[in-house]
Amino acid sequence: MTYSRTELAVSSSPSVPVAVISGGGGGHEPMDSGFLGQGMLSGCVTGEHFTAPSAPDIAQLFTRMIEETPAEEVLAIVKNYTGDVLNFQLAVELLEDTGIACTLVNVHDDLATRGVSQGARGIAGTVLYEKILGAGASLAMTSEELCELAAEIEETIVSFGVCFRAPTTPDGKLSFDLAMGHAEIGVGIHGEKGISTLPYSARSEVISRAVHEVFSQIPSGNEPLIALVNNLGSAPEEDLTYACSAVEEYARCAGETIARMKRGRFVTSVDMDGLSLTLMRARPDILALYDAPTLAPAWSE
Repeated sequence: MTYSRTELAVSSSPSVPVAVISGGGGGHEPMDSGFLGQGMLSGCVTGEHFTAPSAPDIAQLFTRMIEETPAEEVLAIVKNYTGDVLNFQLAVELLEDTGIACTLVNVHDDLATRGVSQGARGIAGTVLYEKILGAGASLAMTSEELCELAAEIEETIVSFGVCFRAPTTPDGKLSFDLAMGHAEIGVGIHGEKGISTLPYSARSEVISRAVHEVFSQIPSGNEPLIALVNNLGSAPEEDLTYACSAVEEYARCAGETIARMKRGRFVTSVDMDGLSLTLMRARPDILALYDAPTLAPAWSE
């Protein structure tokens, strides 16, 4: 399976000054193409399997957004992987002499990689950036206002992933081996192993570990929480149901309020048998942006 395409959705509003885009490797569907639509992304660029799109393709998308939409500027939401970050930065450099205004927002919500030299990876929390910043852009927020909003999200968002079977590579092999009765803790979305391997007798034990991780690392505050329960590919529905219940129970015991909870396939790792959990604190204005309508099909399902 290979990917090499640029996808574009045009906002119907003539007053939107900033087009919000994103991109990355293939194999994470519905990310990012499923979140194209008014109220979320105006465009995205998708590379080959688990491979960042090329800088020229990214630059082409920047150019098309200015030529084919009412937008005057482009803001790109970039998952914090080396290839993605470097190629988006290079795309901006390629456009230096064109006058196209490009702003990059890096996402690094993954608890498993916080503190490492490259900084935390961007995983399923990316979807909340796309929803909230996309809604802000649809309300004609400026790039400066959107960057301030992104900085606020960054201060209060955490994600953590676990898996019971690695994803399948294009040649039909598993990206890594897991012994029977073991789970990988802290996995990424590109088939990377996690930070540890955990023996278990019930899958609920592993999911409870993930719930504990995100709640133990969410910054303190009085604001309620948004929770995102993400199927990384082929986790059974029972796992997602248990995860939602575990999040609600942990929140109740911890005196936290879950203001919004959403479950489903948002950011996958092909057919990985696993899930990730994302928590984010949200002020009333951020909740309003989260609740704003969107035509993006993968969000509206």
